[in-house]
Amino acid sequence: MTLTSTSNLNFRAEVLKRLNTPGAVRPLSQSALKLMESLRMPESNVLDIVGLIESDPGLAVRSMALANSPLYGHSREINSVRQAVVIIGRSALAQMAATYATQQLFCDDASGNTMIMQLQAELFHHSLGCGAVARALVEHLSDVDDDEAYLSAILHDIGKLVLMQCDPAVYECIVHQSSTEPIWRLEHERLGITHQEVGALCSQSWGLPESIVLAIKHHHDNPNEVQHPEIVALVSAANQLAHHWNLGDHRTGQKPEGDVDGTFPDEFPVIGISSEHIRLSRAVAHQYYDELLQTCGTG
Repeated sequence: MTLTSTSNLNFRAEVLKRLNTPGAVRPLSQSALKLMESLRMPESNVLDIVGLIESDPGLAVRSMALANSPLYGHSREINSVRQAVVIIGRSALAQMAATYATQQLFCDDASGNTMIMQLQAELFHHSLGCGAVARALVEHLSDVDDDEAYLSAILHDIGKLVLMQCDPAVYECIVHQSSTEPIWRLEHERLGITHQEVGALCSQSWGLPESIVLAIKHHHDNPNEVQHPEIVALVSAANQLAHHWNLGDHRTGQKPEGDVDGTFPDEFPVIGISSEHIRLSRAVAHQYYDELLQTCGTG
């Protein structure tokens, strides 16, 4: 259904209706969510984790491929999920599960619409870039959970996916015009709803923690004015830096978000990120991004 001829109020109503229609928006992988939850529980053992991975063929294949990748450098082939779990470790498995779940959302289009597929691919690579920066920055912080930071970062633009699926042509125009004006402002003016609001509704419906929901909802807002300001500020910083460093950003001629007026912050004091932290994080973020591409099989 195309919405190009409707008013922005009608567009908003259609988007909200879509979000409340079972099956209209692909759900986040429950297998991946259960795996991430289990990995966070100290009492879960290797057998519990192996069972969850083996229950989803996609997760099983992904874990085996990751364990046999150059990232781990084993001379002999890893041929069981149990071996893979031991080699990869909890933290990397949680990141793998989050990336797997996000890739399913961004890299699937049953309609075969070439425009949507291209925009989805661009969004997915930017999401990986944002996740890589968040991983690099969170190493300098003590008040933000690593896994929540990564998941918030790679899902921060999930609302764009829903908006573009409602009307690909209109949303492509908004994307192209965002080189001179913030995309959330264009969405609000033309669609009556922003990707932050849509993304928050999606993440809430998936049962994600409040901190992640709010990080997605407010990543373009002042973090001092919202709850969970640390993770909100981290995702905002990761988003801006990913654009600024061209991590996963394959578009040309578009200035980074937050840089429309030609300025860019050299520190993020809300979360204690200094210019030195940013300098140190740049190379680390690029390394993490390359690793994520290998994890996804797109490197």
